Amino acid sequence: MKWADKFFDEAKERNLHCMITNRVHGWPETMVTKRNMYFVKSMTYNISQNLYFQGVDPKKLEEQGNYVLLCGGIKSELRDIFIIPWKDFFQTLKQGEAINTYKMPREYWQSLVSQR
Repeated sequence: MKWADKFFDEAKERNLHCMITNRVHGWPETMVTKRNMYFVKSMTYNISQNLYFQGVDPKKLEEQGNYVLLCGGIKSELRDIFIIPWKDFFQTLKQGEAINTYKMPREYWQSLVSQR
């Protein structure tokens, strides 16, 4: 599920003035509001491990923005929304160890986001 799209649709329904300005392979990546730019990602929830994982292109570490918006859910229900200051999020990623780093066709980090 594209949780970030679901968040965007619900935000628009509630009259939040926002716009997705960049998509990568059809997935929302950047959203702007009147005052802020957000790096937007849908998180994957692994029910058997009870964990969320988040994939991030490490080139994002070089970009600038205000916040990171992570959206996740189970089945068709959007249930978890995390808004994290951009700098804090990416500095934390730099310090941590990526899980299942893979290349397709570029390097992409898969990291643990939260545990329930």
